[in-house]
Amino acid sequence: MEDTLFRGNREPTLDEILAEPIVKTVMKRDRIDEDTVRTLMRRVKPMPPPKLRYAPPQPPSSAAQVPQASIGVLAQAVAAPSWPRVFPSL
Repeated sequence: MEDTLFRGNREPTLDEILAEPIVKTVMKRDRIDEDTVRTLMRRVKPMPPPKLRYAPPQPPSSAAQVPQASIGVLAQAVAAPSWPRVFPSL
């Protein structure tokens, strides 16, 4: 059984939506008819798509700004008396 609302990569038409059994059931429960929905859809103005701004990450201007760490640096920090022992095995 094919889903009638999925037709590739596009939005379904109003006719396709209103033809769905679940939509008909909800409209009947809400006591709304197809003409009312069509009138409402004609009066609604579509929203423009959001404007997305993308700024790619900038590389650091110098190598000094790149934080670097090694096991040796971590071991020295752990061995310092004012630091808590993070790596007890070192």
